[in-house]
Amino acid sequence: MDFVMGFFYFALDALAILLLVATWQRSRITGFLVLAGSYGLGIVARWGVSLAYRFLESDSSMAMSWLYQAVWLAVSAVGLYGLWDIYRHFTRAAPPAA
Repeated sequence: MDFVMGFFYFALDALAILLLVATWQRSRITGFLVLAGSYGLGIVARWGVSLAYRFLESDSSMAMSWLYQAVWLAVSAVGLYGLWDIYRHFTRAAPPAA
């Protein structure tokens, strides 16, 4: 069951990445690419954390939990920067109409 749920997480993240890249192609707002990168980093981090838990003993994996939390914080910060870039783009003053 975990494999199926992992696949669904991957599929939804992949669809979100495709949608964000397609939106970037139409709008050329860099924040959409950064946000897509955040989703990609989330996929890699999810796989990396689960593999690390399998390869490490339970005591050492608990000691390194701060590292995993830092990775997730970095992924969230990348996504937040993408949202901030999109927000800045839409709040800029529009050029005067000719």
